[in-house]
Amino acid sequence: MNTATKRYAFISYNHKDKDMAKWLQAKLESYKLPTEIHNEFEDSRYLRPVFRDKTDLNTGILSDELRKNLQTSKYLVVLCSPNSAHSKWVNDEVKAFIDMGRTDRIVPFIIDGTPHSTEDECLPPALMEMQGENELLGISIKEVGKQKAFIKLVSKMLGVDFDVLWQRHKRQQRNKRIAAAICIPIVSSLLYYVAMPVSFQLDIDDAAHQLPMPESSIVSIDGVDYEISKIDTCIIVDNMPGYYRGKTLDVTFKSTYYKESKHTYRLGLGMNNSANLTVERDSTFAIYGGTVYDEDGNSVAGATVDIDGITTQTDANGRFRIELELKRQSETKVIKISRQGMTSIVRDDECPDSDLKYIMRR
Repeated sequence: MNTATKRYAFISYNHKDKDMAKWLQAKLESYKLPTEIHNEFEDSRYLRPVFRDKTDLNTGILSDELRKNLQTSKYLVVLCSPNSAHSKWVNDEVKAFIDMGRTDRIVPFIIDGTPHSTEDECLPPALMEMQGENELLGISIKEVGKQKAFIKLVSKMLGVDFDVLWQRHKRQQRNKRIAAAICIPIVSSLLYYVAMPVSFQLDIDDAAHQLPMPESSIVSIDGVDYEISKIDTCIIVDNMPGYYRGKTLDVTFKSTYYKESKHTYRLGLGMNNSANLTVERDSTFAIYGGTVYDEDGNSVAGATVDIDGITTQTDANGRFRIELELKRQSETKVIKISRQGMTSIVRDDECPDSDLKYIMRR
């Protein structure tokens, strides 16, 4: 090979086919050579460099710079199409390469049209004039497909048997498919893990409760406080970041009349998570108390008050007080109040309450 040669190939094309020319240049320069072959210009593993003229000239004579680029290119790859067949510029580049005595280094790469056709001729006149032994066989995308045509071009340029390169190409494609089959689930899992939000539903329950939930009860989830006003409720935390999957959440419950509880819940790998928080009453006694009056508004002393079989007497001011243990607490109680000479009272009242008022009639 001439020591002045600096490029593997010069791509000659009509500017209307520039997209295909850009594709071919990128494919050639990114093609990794077999282990035993190296780029003699830069001792690299790639077919570099490849020259592609980016001007849109179609008339005139070849510039000195363009002619120099032709001289320093090992191969001339001609993108053959009806566009290039009518391009004087492409034809002049082909003629210049022929005049340099390098006809055997011209490769017609047919991207459209048909050679020697009256309707859609694709060969420039300089190539059509080559007949018989001098006729160059083109590589047609229409006949063998885009990928196989490219490998045929590389085979021609490297002087390596096509079947060897084609089998190598198929192995590489198979390996890429295998790698994709392995990587896609991994990448999808990572995207799912990071991008898809997580929700957490905490159901609060007191299986043994019989009393209303006191006010100002606080549930803290991972350091964020949520105030609840009733028992048997749920708290939903939406749109937690995806990376919370598998993370543990610290949950604390605080309320009057209840034991403070601390729990740790681990989120699953799905989008929706739920957990139950069972709370327990503390040992606080419920107070059931109030005052008994007569119909004139005077306090009634000595009246008997009965709640759940627990009895007491009203004091001199008509007041009474009964403490109910945890096991005897309920949301309502039947209260019975009696006194000799007065009509007894029997009714349901809420519990606990320490300021109830009752009126007895004579």
